[in-house]
Amino acid sequence: MDKYWLVLFLLVSSAASACSFDCAKAKAPEEKAICASPELCKADEQLAAAYADALSGTPPTMTDDVRADQRAWLNQLAVVCTPTRRHAGKDLTGCLLGDYKFRINQLQHLVLRKHGVTFVWRSLFLNNAEQAGDDDLGILSASWPEAASDETEWKRWNKAIEAAAQSAFTGDSRLQEWQDIWATGGDFVLTTTIDSANDQWIATTVEVAQDTDWHPIFDRFQFTWILRESRELHVDDVFKSGAGWQQKLQAACAKSVQALFADGGPETWNAHQADYFRGAKTESEVLNKITEDPRKYWLIGPDGLTIVFLPYGLVCDGCGLDPITIPWAELKPYLNATFVVPQ
Repeated sequence: MDKYWLVLFLLVSSAASACSFDCAKAKAPEEKAICASPELCKADEQLAAAYADALSGTPPTMTDDVRADQRAWLNQLAVVCTPTRRHAGKDLTGCLLGDYKFRINQLQHLVLRKHGVTFVWRSLFLNNAEQAGDDDLGILSASWPEAASDETEWKRWNKAIEAAAQSAFTGDSRLQEWQDIWATGGDFVLTTTIDSANDQWIATTVEVAQDTDWHPIFDRFQFTWILRESRELHVDDVFKSGAGWQQKLQAACAKSVQALFADGGPETWNAHQADYFRGAKTESEVLNKITEDPRKYWLIGPDGLTIVFLPYGLVCDGCGLDPITIPWAELKPYLNATFVVPQ
């Protein structure tokens, strides 16, 4: 892809044309594909508008970051939609359109104002095109929020949430270089959502999807950060010690878990199913896991505490256990007096 095409995308055109650039000057295959497809041409115009809106809503201290992230996406597009790469498939237009829609959605949700703080989502796009063959191209698309604030507690959270996003791949809480921790050869999309925030803490959900040749894999966890103490939320921050909250949570989930074991449980499953049950062989072992790892199995939200049974996380893929939400009103007798219920 030539530099001229990249420049065209970076510049937000105000001209009343079908595309965001002059199709009479189209030379690169990507340019020609855009001009030849009304749907893609419209997407190109939408991308330019979304990018302009995102920049206008971004605090001045972070506009350079947004521009850098957009350039990174453009460079990524030049790799993943090259005809020789497997991600392009047989249809260049289809490849471009899929990536356009993905980026437009990112740009439309780039800036969020919540609890008096402006958050801007950073984006990262990596590939191993230089090391991999055509059949082994690995792609990483990651996005996470950054608080546009000079306050120390938010600066610390900025580092913590990026490290938490990385931990989806490393299991490590240390902030590292993305290029150093990314396992090449697979296609990963990492996204983050701010669930709630108050004066005490902020809860963010991190989701990772991996597109494999045999089966898609999905993982999710909630990262909840105590702002004034600059640390991750512990169970003792939510519940009173010795109040019996473990039994309350387990009782709420018992019926669903019992149904899972109704036909004999893991002992009757094939090796594939048992392998992805994370070693839990009895109802009590599954219920105990619910209280052992809040980051993995809890979602703290305005409606209550939700227990999630993610495939490959607590139960096997295809086990079909729906999330269970326990309202805060039911949990009130067990809550720590200092815990602030999210609004």
